[in-house]
Amino acid sequence: MEAKLCDSPVSGGSTRAALGTLTIMVSGTSLAISTAQPVLDALTRQPEGQLTLVGEAVGVASDFKLINQVFCAIQICVTGCADSG
Repeated sequence: MEAKLCDSPVSGGSTRAALGTLTIMVSGTSLAISTAQPVLDALTRQPEGQLTLVGEAVGVASDFKLINQVFCAIQICVTGCADSG
C-alpha cells in the first residue's frame, strides 16, 4: 500500500469542527485528495463549511493559510493603530 498525502489546513475552531462546518483549503495530487474526500466532506458540510482546492503540490494549502493569517494580523494591527489615535 502506497501512502498518499494531502495538505489540509483548517479554519473554524472547535465549535465548527463539532458541527462539521469547517473551512479547509486542500492541496495534493488528485488521487490523494479523492482518497481523503469522504473525510474532507464530513468536516466541511454545506452551506456553512467550505472545501477549496488550491494546488496539486503538498504544502501549497499551508502557504495559502499562512498568507491569510499574515493578512489577518495586519488588519488587527491597522485597526488597533486607527483606534488609538
